[in-house]
Amino acid sequence: MNSDTAADFAAERARLRKQLQAAETAQERREVMREMAALERKEHAETYEKLAKE
Repeated sequence: MNSDTAADFAAERARLRKQLQAAETAQERREVMREMAALERKEHAETYEKLAKE
């Protein structure tokens, strides 16, 4: 992973954390948590693929 990609993931995580803190309803929090999970899967796709094959 190059540094630009790592920086992009870090910036997106920071944005989502702020959005999660600002969420006022459970629905908003769930949506942000889903986005965070999707980001995690995207950032660590190789690991998730290996686990799926096991």
